[in-house]
Amino acid sequence: MAETLPFHSYTDDEQRWASVTAEFAEQIHTLAGELLSSLPSDLTRRVLNESKQELLCRDKPTVSIAEFRLRPANSYYTRSGRPLPRPENPQGFDATGLAVSLSLCRGFAETESATPPFIALDFEVWGAHERAGFASLLRDHRHLVEMLVTRSGASLFTSCPFKNIEAADYVSPFEALELYFENETDPENQFALQCKFGRTARETDIGQSLQIALALYDATMGYCLVQPQRERLLEHVRLGTLPLGNKA
Repeated sequence: MAETLPFHSYTDDEQRWASVTAEFAEQIHTLAGELLSSLPSDLTRRVLNESKQELLCRDKPTVSIAEFRLRPANSYYTRSGRPLPRPENPQGFDATGLAVSLSLCRGFAETESATPPFIALDFEVWGAHERAGFASLLRDHRHLVEMLVTRSGASLFTSCPFKNIEAADYVSPFEALELYFENETDPENQFALQCKFGRTARETDIGQSLQIALALYDATMGYCLVQPQRERLLEHVRLGTLPLGNKA
């Protein structure tokens, strides 16, 4: 990828961007399919039944080249009277409420360093209803959420800065997550737990973190349904410790 999309100005890539993204989109789609098929079926079955799979490409050159995304099925939105998100609904919101995504990202240069190409795995919450749902999940199952977040190796990202997080030195990602929820409101109602994987990463590493992201997604979904299913996370206690490839 570094040869196909070097670190120089993104404007140089505009003429060939569509063909480049199509090639890499196929690669991330294939990887996602392989990873999902390797995970325990008692985790993936319900997630896939309740979700829509999307393959997204950026129209203009940016860091993220192509993204495989799982977000709630259309019925999740229509049952609560909400519009479908983009891109399926061009008039909808970018926010999907919940999502798990695998993004293929190009390298980029900074002032004194450079980041090589990587794969980003995100469990994202983006919606007031879903943020409240995850807050309840965290309150009810704090220890289990801590175990999963810690084992995933994810970092916390928020759209808005929060003073209590910025003032905290050397906190773990889970501690940062708890600090985030000490803020009663978030103007964007958005946060993500993200893992980055470079060229030396193994599929088993990505698969383990994906397994945990899907468990958090499924458990949060349970809290957000019209008829909540708040015990879903208890089903994933053992999934958080199983090695990749253990199917039920």
